[in-house]
Amino acid sequence: MNDTSEPRDHEFQINSIHLNKVFSNVIKNSAALFLSTNRLSLEPINIGHVENLLPILNDEQIYEYLPQNPPTREKLLKQYEMWEARRSPDRTQLWLNWAVKTTREQYIGYFQVGWDEKNGFYVAYVIGPKFQKQGFAFEGLSAVISFLRVHLEAKQIRAWIDTRNVASIQLIKKLGFVQIDFIKNADEFKGSKSDEYIFLLETKSLESSNFDLQCDDGENLKANPRNSLDVAMYADLLYQKALQSENHTKEDLIQSVRSLGLAGHYYKILGRFAEAHRVTSFSLESARQSHLPDIVILQQEIRYFDVLRFQQKWEDSEKGLKQCLHRCLTDQALSYYTDTAYQHLGKLMYDQNRFEEAHQYFNLALQLRFQKGNSELTQSSHFALSWTSQKLSEGK
Repeated sequence: MNDTSEPRDHEFQINSIHLNKVFSNVIKNSAALFLSTNRLSLEPINIGHVENLLPILNDEQIYEYLPQNPPTREKLLKQYEMWEARRSPDRTQLWLNWAVKTTREQYIGYFQVGWDEKNGFYVAYVIGPKFQKQGFAFEGLSAVISFLRVHLEAKQIRAWIDTRNVASIQLIKKLGFVQIDFIKNADEFKGSKSDEYIFLLETKSLESSNFDLQCDDGENLKANPRNSLDVAMYADLLYQKALQSENHTKEDLIQSVRSLGLAGHYYKILGRFAEAHRVTSFSLESARQSHLPDIVILQQEIRYFDVLRFQQKWEDSEKGLKQCLHRCLTDQALSYYTDTAYQHLGKLMYDQNRFEEAHQYFNLALQLRFQKGNSELTQSSHFALSWTSQKLSEGK
């Protein structure tokens, strides 16, 4: 007879059945824990990371505001062995830890997520001193927060920070956290007492209206996000949600492909070109392999070839966009995107200082957009024509 008094190996001792299931799925699904950004890879910590991280963690500067000292190899090995379980020994807490390395295969620190019934989700991080002030902490924590929202349905995330740690306080505020509490004499270490601030981030549901996605166009005709953090989080959420979709029907698959394409578009305007290329390429490949409607494939093609423009792959971008335009002009079912093809070709010409050709394409796009009656698109073509006309005047 099986003893059911103890939880099974993958279960948590928590009150919510739903959270138990969610957390257990994370424990079992290691693939979902591998995260990446434009410059970073986040790997679930295991004992194999001891040699990679030990040299970084032996820097005394890290522990100025932490009640710890540099670890020995034996201590770190024991700690990482515990962390591999991704939960506390009594199964009441979730422990997620990531070793972080750059695209140059250089390990720079780690990120942490914890959960318990009293405090909910909370985050922490350590970045080696020589890798600080380069935006790595912001970039990595943004990915971790997106992971929490998508995979663990986190509605609130907390952070505890020593009041003297100005850099971390500025970072956490930049991520959207707000101070909710102050703890006097929270700790005492290294001969002095430590006060702490508690910060809280209220997460948003995956509705575009919950994010500031507005962009302003500059002289280079490239969109500049007003709120890069919101755009990045929305892109990450779109991407993760698309990957999680079970796609039972063709409509589900179409929605997933479009979400991937839109995520790639936002990565592009954020300057995360490697991610934009990977995601738009994947969305296009998925649309083609699944034999989705031609208009869905065309939309993904335009997005993919526009990413090539941002990567300055001029010939490939021009060839692809002209093929898209030809399809729009020869297939009535695809004609809706004719103005989009003209507009993107105009921007491609503009980027290469081919202003006369750019002017022609923008003018054609404007005429079609007038007919559509879309004021936002019409304004975009007007703006592009204005700058192109100015460039032409300067060249005379």
